[in-house]
Amino acid sequence: MSYSYVNQRSLPILFMLKLKQRWRLFAVAVLFVMFLTGLRLFWITAFKDADQPQIVGGELDLRNWDFSENPSITLDGDWTFNPYTWFGDGEDTDVKEPQPITVPGNWDASLNPEDPNPYGYGSYCLRILVNPAIDSIYGIRISGVRSASCTETGSC
Repeated sequence: MSYSYVNQRSLPILFMLKLKQRWRLFAVAVLFVMFLTGLRLFWITAFKDADQPQIVGGELDLRNWDFSENPSITLDGDWTFNPYTWFGDGEDTDVKEPQPITVPGNWDASLNPEDPNPYGYGSYCLRILVNPAIDSIYGIRISGVRSASCTETGSC
């Protein structure tokens, strides 16, 4: 029979070694997360074209934009928003004055100014002006839309 003998004075040293290993693992994990966050922030700033046309008042003018050099643009900016209005179904006759809203952003205050909450519905509107002399096909990629019943093109 063999017994392992642990000295009373060696217990704190064993505990401290494990504690140091835990702190080392925690420090490595924090540094890794910070590295990934920094890499993502670099990626966002490095690949965002600052010279692209800006959306102002719900309108984006792409008539002089060279799509051969810059084929894609972001649609961030000041859109118009119609709370509690569906565009495209032809049944909503109570169309109120559209409100400016920043996209991406929060619609809580625009939806109901008296009681800001995220529950409700509405229609975002963006008028995109393109050069009719250029015969081209345009596309919109929508990512991260959590709930939408439809996406339509037409007049705002």
